[in-house]
Amino acid sequence: HGEPPLNDAVVVNPDGTLRGVVVFVSGDVAGASAPPTEPVVVDQHGCLFLPRVIAARVGQPIEFRNNDPVLHNVRAMSKKKQSFNIAQPIQGMKTVKTFKEPELAVPIKCDVHFWMVGFLHVFSHPFFAVTSDGGAFTLTGLPAGAYTLDAWHETLGTQTQTITVPADGEIEVNFT
Repeated sequence: HGEPPLNDAVVVNPDGTLRGVVVFVSGDVAGASAPPTEPVVVDQHGCLFLPRVIAARVGQPIEFRNNDPVLHNVRAMSKKKQSFNIAQPIQGMKTVKTFKEPELAVPIKCDVHFWMVGFLHVFSHPFFAVTSDGGAFTLTGLPAGAYTLDAWHETLGTQTQTITVPADGEIEVNFT
């Protein structure tokens, strides 16, 4: 980069929806399945973390890749003693990390490129999603019942709604 890229913390689509919002059920959910063994991939490409907002399960592998021909490092700043700082000086390097506890909004930075910022969210259950480029999200398999649903955005904060999932399992939820 001749110049650092534009800040993409807030990406608003033409229809007013937002990319990069983490939507999740607060707290534990009974009957949660084992975490996936397939890793969540965080790519360092074009001197950016892609995706910028990452969500994974406790115990799920998180693979950090350097796809740039330059030095990067990944510094995760956990408040629950899960921090790490790894160097990836060679293009094609991969490092896998796992988190043992749930934690929201763990900042991830590259100390070499100050504009490289991301956020990692780690959940004890599978009922979370990051809004797509189009601003949509889907939570599947949530049992019928009442829940607190949060929507977190790195700049705009958190909104909370109480929802009731009916026996047929389908509702529509919007955050404004």
